[in-house]
Amino acid sequence: MVDSIKIKAFTLTHYGESPSNYDNSLTPINQFQKLLLLTNLLFMNLRKLFGLLAVLCLMTSYSLSAQSESAGDITFHQGWTQLPEDAERHTEVAYAVVNCNQSDVILFNIFNETGDQKDIALTIHIVDGEQTFDLEFAKRSFGPTEMLVGECHLDNEAKIAVPDGMNPSSLTVSVTYK
Repeated sequence: MVDSIKIKAFTLTHYGESPSNYDNSLTPINQFQKLLLLTNLLFMNLRKLFGLLAVLCLMTSYSLSAQSESAGDITFHQGWTQLPEDAERHTEVAYAVVNCNQSDVILFNIFNETGDQKDIALTIHIVDGEQTFDLEFAKRSFGPTEMLVGECHLDNEAKIAVPDGMNPSSLTVSVTYK
């Protein structure tokens, strides 16, 4: 028994076993399904490529901004230091001592870890040898997972000048949560 199938210019003869050129025997519906599958794979790969390009662009822009800040605008006296967390209130504080445009400042990051709105108040203690300075952060409402960020180019309560007479390289910072 011999079956012959003609598709376009190809003739396939089938003797009860799978021929090596079976792709030539696809029906028009199977050919359309194969085309849809290949098109879908192409778009999935393009989506991955564009995602990778977006991540690469973000990383490059972050790297360039970090280089521009470290190149001339910012000099770190002390890198970012995480202070002990308030486990009961789920609040975190970190600080860095930097020179921003010829001014020594302390930058703070204050983070509400919870998924709830809450009020945060704290006292920052700055010590350099015999000199001490306390800074009160008044009660402030933080949204869920909100962070107050200190940056050189922003003037807010998360950026303070190094107190007069204190050495920015040797001062220490601690926190009391209220």
